[in-house]
Amino acid sequence: MWRHGSRSPCILINGTKYKETYWKRPLENLIYSGQIDMMKQVPRQTQMSTNYTRTIESANILLSSFVRGSSEFYPLSPEWLTNYTPIAIYTDFFGHPYIWKLSICKKFEGARRNREQSINSIKFRIKNRDIMEYILNVAKTNDESTISCIFDYFNIIKKENLEFPKQITKSHFRKFKKFFNNYYLHSFGEALLGDFEDVDLIKYSGGIILKNIFEIFNNKINKGGISENNFEAKFYGYSVHDYFIHPILLTLNIKQQVLGDNYIDTGAMIIFELYQNLIYNDFDILILYSKNSTSPFEKVTKYVPECHFNDYLPFNRIS
Repeated sequence: MWRHGSRSPCILINGTKYKETYWKRPLENLIYSGQIDMMKQVPRQTQMSTNYTRTIESANILLSSFVRGSSEFYPLSPEWLTNYTPIAIYTDFFGHPYIWKLSICKKFEGARRNREQSINSIKFRIKNRDIMEYILNVAKTNDESTISCIFDYFNIIKKENLEFPKQITKSHFRKFKKFFNNYYLHSFGEALLGDFEDVDLIKYSGGIILKNIFEIFNNKINKGGISENNFEAKFYGYSVHDYFIHPILLTLNIKQQVLGDNYIDTGAMIIFELYQNLIYNDFDILILYSKNSTSPFEKVTKYVPECHFNDYLPFNRIS
């Protein structure tokens, strides 16, 4: 499971110097550094997923043949990495690329709205009214619903080492970031601001994917011995939002050990691997996490309470 690499902002801020043309991509699309993020992560994932690199490479070449030349879906070649070929997983009747998409559970949206309207959440926003109003004023808007996109904009500016508007000092950004971290993580179910962990909210987001992964592992286990000549999927990949990875870390009770008070960075990746334990005639799970494209994969299974600081956890304890 991975979160996309660095991207262009979801909105543009009035009065700032970085217009949509600066990013050379539509809003909310991978920018050059985001492509680099993915380039750095994928080879490591490939090595984890199969000993036969040629399996992955040949699949990539095969799938890339679905897209020939530039199109409205991809920028012109000078704006892509050298020798990069977009891969269309499937094409529709007209030849346009599309992918299978996991729909967001409708209950998730309702649970999140309720979470954001909790008494403690409202009190927290009132307490931080000064920084909120200041930032909204800089953005020349009074629409509080855009606060996430405004932070997103300034956070991208920070990550890309670009210039902040003169009205935003380092102190302003630190204060805004601290406010946003707490507000954002609380809104996706973490125990913060005096509220307990929201089990339903977590279940309706990351829980859906985690359930799918465990079902795949169960099917693999229940098949028993499989001939080497039979086709098997070597790995399943999920391109997900941060609010899918974050709840998974919460479900496993490892979020604080892995991330502390931070949220999911761009390019973050979590891997679940299934191993057959021949000694105990059982199956084990290994969980690896990389915070971003510059951070190595860390074995994080040891942080799961049931694991007792071992790298591998019996599957029946976690499923």
